[in-house]
Amino acid sequence: KGYTLVQVDQAGAEALIVAYLCTPGRFRKLFQAGIKSHTYLACHLFTDDWIKYGLDTSWLADDVDFFQVKAHPLWNDVAKAIAKADIKYYMAKQTCHSANYKVGVRTFCLSMLKNSGGKVNLSVEEGKRLLDTYYRLFPEILSWHNEIDNKILTDRKLRNLQGYERTFFSIVEDDGREAYAFTPQSTVGTITNKAFAIMGRYIESQNLDWYLLNNKHDSILLQVPTDEVDKACSVLSYFIEAPLVGRDGGQFNMKSECSIGTDWGKYHEV
Repeated sequence: KGYTLVQVDQAGAEALIVAYLCTPGRFRKLFQAGIKSHTYLACHLFTDDWIKYGLDTSWLADDVDFFQVKAHPLWNDVAKAIAKADIKYYMAKQTCHSANYKVGVRTFCLSMLKNSGGKVNLSVEEGKRLLDTYYRLFPEILSWHNEIDNKILTDRKLRNLQGYERTFFSIVEDDGREAYAFTPQSTVGTITNKAFAIMGRYIESQNLDWYLLNNKHDSILLQVPTDEVDKACSVLSYFIEAPLVGRDGGQFNMKSECSIGTDWGKYHEV
């Protein structure tokens, strides 16, 4: 009683990092414009579903300016409609996460089936369509995969964006996918671990009545007095939004989203 839960998540997290590990291209421009990759992918995968909400098919052009898409007065309506379409939004999101790490099409279909609780049963042909659409939109991701392959074949070492190193001792297919995932996933985990430690020291130094409850890889959960929620959101977001340096010295900050509530369940408007 008298307390509220505050959770700050890394927003975009691994996909944002992938955008800065790849050569500068459409994928990075998408994030710079503030558009979620799975939302934009859903526009391509299920175009007819969003036409009624005002989707302008010019947004799907290869040379589109993503900043103009984001600024379009109907973009938020379309993005909200996509987010509310649970299954199709889920399919686009799973495609992004899986394709970033070069999933095989059969593994992708099985993963989609399992993680959806049996609701999404893709044929191999449909699974291939989803993955091929993603790689067609963002071919720089496949180029990045090739770079990782060459790196593993030469010195076998990768570093995350905080400088922590991992050595790979085999080149079987599963280890290949682990190699693609290492830098993004390890960077996200390290951001959270460091923010968790910094927040702990901050709470002690300020003598705050705040409690660290959970480190969940890409998010941190606090319990704070209800009248201090705004401050807690601001402070924790600041620690989560770590400065990072990607490919060719490209500088960016992790993004964050804050959720509050009296229980840890997901918000539902009803």
